[in-house]
Amino acid sequence: MKRRKQSWTLNVQCGDGSHEITITLNGKGEVKIFSPCDLLPETTRKIAGSCCLESLARWLIKQLQNGDSIPAEVAFEALMTIEPVPFIKSLKDHRTRTDALILCSSMVKDGERYEAAERLAMERKVKVLIQILKEGGVKARYLAAEALGKVGGKKVKKALEKALVKEKNEWVRRRIVVALGKIGDKRSIPSLIKALKREESEEAIRLIVEAMDHIYRQRTNCFVIVFPFSRS
Repeated sequence: MKRRKQSWTLNVQCGDGSHEITITLNGKGEVKIFSPCDLLPETTRKIAGSCCLESLARWLIKQLQNGDSIPAEVAFEALMTIEPVPFIKSLKDHRTRTDALILCSSMVKDGERYEAAERLAMERKVKVLIQILKEGGVKARYLAAEALGKVGGKKVKKALEKALVKEKNEWVRRRIVVALGKIGDKRSIPSLIKALKREESEEAIRLIVEAMDHIYRQRTNCFVIVFPFSRS
């Protein structure tokens, strides 16, 4: 379904002055940003002290947190367009910044939040997702792990394995285990075995066994049999 084109214009600080920036949502659902600074050569922008995108990023983050000047999903996509990680890191409240990125992109239903995580995965915003996995709130870490499982790759696998060791919330650890199973790299088996020894709940153990079973079946056409073991 084709969407109606919408645009928002705001005045932002740039160098010693200010100018307008336009954010456009086109009929395909794509968010575009236009700044007059885009028309200048990079060297000229540096000499002039252009900082309009930094100013825009801060404004968009505020909109995600508690604003109503622009739809949250549009603010989210605009942030992804300008690669906001350096600006987001400058915020003092790290939990707010990471939750805002992945959760507040659509502040209504959990299903819409899942869609936001999926969009991140599809766009391969690995750096942002790994940051969220490390520093976000519980829901944000959970969704980041789910999205990373869809992205896959060596870098993602290592990040998930590290997170599995450090993660204190069982709910998030379960999602990390599922993500590793989805990626299907046999080199994750040692990490999953360590996790198996650590977990106590039947559900957590079941998910680890299923992840290992999925990896073995995918790679060797074998399956895993887990016998009862002693933790002593």
